[in-house]
Amino acid sequence: MKLKRIDTYTETDLPAAQRVAAPGQAYGTDQHGSAVPAGDAGADWIVRRNAVGLRQAFAIAEAWELPQAALGTLLGTVPRNLQRWRQQVEAGEGLNLSADTVERLSYLLGIWKALGILLPTPANRLLWLRNANTDAPFNGQAPLARLLAGQVADLYVVRHYLDGARS
Repeated sequence: MKLKRIDTYTETDLPAAQRVAAPGQAYGTDQHGSAVPAGDAGADWIVRRNAVGLRQAFAIAEAWELPQAALGTLLGTVPRNLQRWRQQVEAGEGLNLSADTVERLSYLLGIWKALGILLPTPANRLLWLRNANTDAPFNGQAPLARLLAGQVADLYVVRHYLDGARS
């Protein structure tokens, strides 16, 4: 799809899989440049997207046997915020997240997906995350240790490494 140099799109400008509003609905872009329905519909879509992403992040933390503080480090926040977000998600409420948190969520979900493709069993995924790795991005430390260093760049490096392994 060729990008237009304008702020809004009509529903026919997007592939059917990316359409999230009724035909004829105008589209704008969110803070990450993704097409979303314009106006209030776009704002609603963003808070729903955030809730879905957080719900998946909580499931990832459980699958990886991470304490709440570790998930907080991955998402760049403190456990107190995680608890509030969990309550909001469980109550079916949408929530606004910072661009930094959404970026971290995106990397975390990409890492989860890549590991699921490369290592189909949960036990192998945990072993890969927790065992020392001599490849360049890890320098003998476990990939999980790199992820828990706390910087967005660390999430990016692990995601990029896994994307490279997939190709």
